[in-house]
Amino acid sequence: MSRIDEMIRPEEWQALEQDVIAWRRYLHAHAELSGHEQKSAAWIAGLLTEMGIENRIILESENAVVGTIYGGQAGKGGDKPLTVGLRADFDALPIPEKTGLPFASQNEGVMHACGHDLHAALLLGCARILQAHREELKGNVRLLFQPDEENNGGAERMIAAGALKDPDVDYCLGLHVNAGALPGHIGIKYGSMYAASDGYEIEFHGLGSHGAKPEAGIDAIMVGAEFLTTVQTVVSRMVSPQEPALFTIGLIRGGNVSNQIADYVYMKGITRTYNPETRLFLRERIRRIAEHTAAMYGARAEVRINPSYTMLINDERVAKLVEQSARDVVGDEAVNIETRAQMGCEDFAYLAQAVPSCFFHLGCMNTTDPNAVNEAHNACLNPDESCLLPGVKVQVNNVLELFYRGKID
Repeated sequence: MSRIDEMIRPEEWQALEQDVIAWRRYLHAHAELSGHEQKSAAWIAGLLTEMGIENRIILESENAVVGTIYGGQAGKGGDKPLTVGLRADFDALPIPEKTGLPFASQNEGVMHACGHDLHAALLLGCARILQAHREELKGNVRLLFQPDEENNGGAERMIAAGALKDPDVDYCLGLHVNAGALPGHIGIKYGSMYAASDGYEIEFHGLGSHGAKPEAGIDAIMVGAEFLTTVQTVVSRMVSPQEPALFTIGLIRGGNVSNQIADYVYMKGITRTYNPETRLFLRERIRRIAEHTAAMYGARAEVRINPSYTMLINDERVAKLVEQSARDVVGDEAVNIETRAQMGCEDFAYLAQAVPSCFFHLGCMNTTDPNAVNEAHNACLNPDESCLLPGVKVQVNNVLELFYRGKID
């Protein structure tokens, strides 16, 4: 029997499910881009206030909402009660929606195509049920509604602004929906879960000339092409095949007209790595290849590296607790231990650096809508909302298990 079975009646879950779905649909219809989530933040704060949960918007211009549920019971053995943080992001993407849903985004060109609307609605569901049972809780719950995950990363700034303080958060839990897994199924990854990321901007400066006189110019497009060919050897020949790493160029701009030797090319790309030494190696080697390739042709290269999210590493002890908690709630057959490296990145990593944490996956595959594409960042993503209630149950059970066990040795 799970902890939630001991505390929460079945009819409470039935009453909650429709509200969680309605909250998700509201957020989906009113999708807001990273850094522009003012209305969503105010709406979330208003709901928390209606629930009787103390909350505030921190980093006011950045729309981060923090709420606290104060438990009514002493900690395990009379110790200082634990505080468990629950985090959800709620920003959307600059993707025009193509689902045709009745609650499709009303903001043209903006869509919750990564499932953050589900994350925020699910956390509101956790807040509602935990607040209703606050007198029975042997600890506190810090609710972290985080903006700007898709762009500059809001987690690190929330931590700097004191989101994990007063009371101090002891453990943190988060999740991301997974359109590749069945609704309500849970994926647990021990240790390293998501990669570190760096952004690259590379400029090649050549010399323009008439296309009929190539000898008079320095062809920046040719330099860029040579760089693209050579730089692919960094991962394929300079990094062990047993070490997860990748380098991707996703944007190239250069040239003006067909009969000109181009004097300028701009490229933009990313790296993803799991090993800090590999991350530094790629930075140095990509810069060197760009500069030496340009010099070989008499051109000049400028390389700007924009460090992004760090690696997300789950605490093994907290992950083990979440695994068992999930098995108690959804059953062994619906829990998957993930072994493959995720080359995506996730700024929950900064919370996991700050306190022992576990981030996990919640399946949301849509098997009934023939037009749905089960792929994040797709304009036709239509997650199965039946995943929401199991997600709330697992996360609430995680909190209760942490309160019951106290500090994990």
